[in-house]
Amino acid sequence: MMMLFYPEESRGLVQWGAGSLVQESWYDSQLLAIQSAVCFFLIFYYAVHSQFSL
Repeated sequence: MMMLFYPEESRGLVQWGAGSLVQESWYDSQLLAIQSAVCFFLIFYYAVHSQFSL
């Protein structure tokens, strides 16, 4: 409720609750980056080598 009426004052609370990558480690971010790179490569590959043209 306080965040609705005082968004500027409560912004720090949200940032504090989220933590930081230093505290939580980079593992999840690195895993997501690898998975995203593989997916983008597959999408690009299938778009280029597709038999159907748009």
